[in-house]
Amino acid sequence: MFDGKLKIHGNNILSTIADLSGFDCGNIRINNYFKNQAKKNTEKHISNASVFFNDSNDFIGFYSLSAANVEIKGVYDYKKFEDIPGSNSYLSSVVTYPALKIDCFAVDKNFQNQKYGMQMMFKIFVSAYLLSLTANIAITSIVLDAVDEATEFYEDLGFEYIHHDYIPGLSDKASPMMIRMDKVEAIIMKMNLDFPESFSDWLS
Repeated sequence: MFDGKLKIHGNNILSTIADLSGFDCGNIRINNYFKNQAKKNTEKHISNASVFFNDSNDFIGFYSLSAANVEIKGVYDYKKFEDIPGSNSYLSSVVTYPALKIDCFAVDKNFQNQKYGMQMMFKIFVSAYLLSLTANIAITSIVLDAVDEATEFYEDLGFEYIHHDYIPGLSDKASPMMIRMDKVEAIIMKMNLDFPESFSDWLS
């Protein structure tokens, strides 16, 4: 699984695809976001979108990332952060930690179930790890709100539910999920990646 091979390449959405109308991941809300909002959000630095292609230059998918906080809202969340200073203060005050937010993540239907989504997520893992090294920015976790049909995919990659016990069949309601950065780092170490001299190649 962790063979260190990232075969897809990514680019900022602003300079890559002129026509966004052909994308279809099977989720109407995400399709509409990509076609109507992703470019605008990237222009305003609200949530930067990257688009991805395979070796044949087929457009396979995209994700949008932004800075965020993860909040400890109860015992369910506290158990996942109990080793971090101040996490038990949630009973008397709002406790938040810095995080990276995956605002949107999708693979076109033509390329689903071909491990492209896994490779895109590993790209996020590596980028978050290198960002913490090169910019000395603290990130405790990567968080997202998963649509019901994608929760198993994220679980397989190491994400856990936060804020509530997961109840199957939530319809269009998203399920908050997270993965701790120490787990991300452990995954990266298992991948045995051969990092280039210039980290910018990985952060592009």
